[in-house]
Amino acid sequence: MREVFKVAEFDSQGKLRLLMQEYASYNEAVLAIEIMPTGVYQVQKVFVKSCDYERSDSTN
Repeated sequence: MREVFKVAEFDSQGKLRLLMQEYASYNEAVLAIEIMPTGVYQVQKVFVKSCDYERSDSTN
């Protein structure tokens, strides 16, 4: 499992939408917000658990 930071933005209806871009640090995410259009943003810490696609349970 790895820890990343993502930026979420509030839309015109007040709903929070998580953006796809991942950042390695909180500061990196904040710097990204500085170049985004005017709006309301939030930085969130996210834990990503990758699936092991190389392992197969079938023996055929």
